[in-house]
Parts: sequence; C-alpha cells; structure tokens
Amino acid sequence: MPNRPARKKRMTPPVKGGVENTLEVLQSPNARVVYSPEKGVPKFKPFPISGRLNSALNGELGPDQKKIAQAGMVLTETLLKKNKDYGSSAFESPVLAPDLASRKALLVRMSDKVKRIAQLQKTGTAEVQESLEDTIGDLAGYCLLWLTCPD
Repeated sequence: MPNRPARKKRMTPPVKGGVENTLEVLQSPNARVVYSPEKGVPKFKPFPISGRLNSALNGELGPDQKKIAQAGMVLTETLLKKNKDYGSSAFESPVLAPDLASRKALLVRMSDKVKRIAQLQKTGTAEVQESLEDTIGDLAGYCLLWLTCPD
C-alpha cells in the first residue's frame, strides 16, 4: 500500500486558565501523535500509532495481538467517556482532600483496586456487581490516567 500524504486534524482541548494547547494528529499509515509541549500538556515522546496497531486490530499479527489491541481500544474508549462525564477530575486534587496531589490521589485509587482484587481472589465472591475483570479494567484505567496526568 503506497504512503499517502498525511491529513492534519487540529484539536484544541481546553486547559486550566483558559489557555489552549494545540494537538496535531497526523492521520496516515505512518501516523505519529504530535503535540505542543506547552504547560498542561503531557510531555510524551511521539510514537507510531498506525501500522502495528492497525495490523493487530485486523488480526494480521495473530489472535493474541488482536485481543491486546482490542482491549486497549476498549480501555481508551471507556476512559474518554468517563473523562467527559467526570470533567477531568482525575487530573485535579480530590474535592474532599484538596492537599493531595492528583498523581497521589490516583495512586490511592489504584491501591483500592489492588486491595479489591486481593479480596476477590481470597473470597471468590462480591457483595456488589463488580467482577474481577471490571476491577482489573478499572486498575488499568487508573494506570493510564497516572501516566497521562500533568505534573
């Protein structure tokens, strides 16, 4: 498949204080996420998001890679929806513990999930309708939020 020129799609997410940072997403077979490293934007190195991910999602890299790619996409979709519902609260100090930094608060949430996993493994039952898979998915989501949390 020949390389086509990348199409640029511009997104400007709001950041505290009314400042906006521009993210350019290059949509092509050799795409990379490009961002402006202004205050409030996580400083990740750009990474390829197309070839391998698309191949995995299409099953071209085998069933295990397809499952991994699909699970990652489901996790990302869920986090995006929850982030919209909660208003990016994971990146802010908790309302009831305003002296706690957002990253530390995320670690507390992750600790709660690890404790729940241990309890589910120990007892095998739950009083509420949250399965082991749900809890592990929540933990994975908190880990991703921690990685993307602004300093």
